[in-house]
Amino acid sequence: MVWIMIRNNHLKLGKALIITGFILGGLVMVQRVSATSTSSSSSTVMTPGSSSSGVMAFPKMAYTTSIGKTITVVAPVIQDMAVRNFSFTLNGETVTNVSGKYTATKSGIVTVQYGYTESKVSGSVSSGQFSVVTQYIKVQDNEMPVYRLYNKVSMAHLYTTDLNEKTTLPTLDKNWTYEGISWQAATSGTSVYRLYNPTTGEHLYTKDTNEVSVLTTTAGWTKEGTAFYSSTAEDSATSIHRLYNPAAGVGSHLITMDANEASVLQTRGWKNEGIAWYAAFE
Repeated sequence: MVWIMIRNNHLKLGKALIITGFILGGLVMVQRVSATSTSSSSSTVMTPGSSSSGVMAFPKMAYTTSIGKTITVVAPVIQDMAVRNFSFTLNGETVTNVSGKYTATKSGIVTVQYGYTESKVSGSVSSGQFSVVTQYIKVQDNEMPVYRLYNKVSMAHLYTTDLNEKTTLPTLDKNWTYEGISWQAATSGTSVYRLYNPTTGEHLYTKDTNEVSVLTTTAGWTKEGTAFYSSTAEDSATSIHRLYNPAAGVGSHLITMDANEASVLQTRGWKNEGIAWYAAFE
């Protein structure tokens, strides 16, 4: 189904509509709408987002994004029309705003709706809703964000894909600060394990099963399970590096995909241990 919006007084008796388009992923994409007269060979061709005296049509565009990323839905500009609030609904949960921005927190198909209000009618102002447009966002689950947090007291970094852990930790301990998304991890592949040392309070991340075995059997570390996954070198152009600084105490290991950060830290006593794993292919 395609939403077609017809301005009042613009489509007159004796005119016929000609709608042409194509099918894309199960969605009908409108290419043009023509208003033709039965008494004249002239026609007015409308493209989505344009306006004049005629007909306006909107395709149900399918946006694609990934978990953790922010996407902006752009409403076509229509003369004398104002866009109402955007609503984003996924699994019964709805978020509304006026910016058209949506940050995906889980996979699925998000239903996007926004309305137009006619702002000028014969020189006067009308507040009535004119039309509602429906579009969709497909949120893929082939990658997920890895959040990075920093403890200003222990100088340790924590990396997690758990949105609840990322949100809750700074509220439980004010010394933790959220620093942003460090990289996009694959949702399958080689496991990267998270280990914890209850004596020092340090976390360590590795995909080396031998390192996991040695640390958990001889050095007092506890295996907390798979933290995230690594892509293969063939599937990803983004490598993740692990750096080490014995003088940094609890924060002696740092993970980064930022080549500049790795380079600068090496001038400050840090040792680059090399490529630890790979980010999701983008």
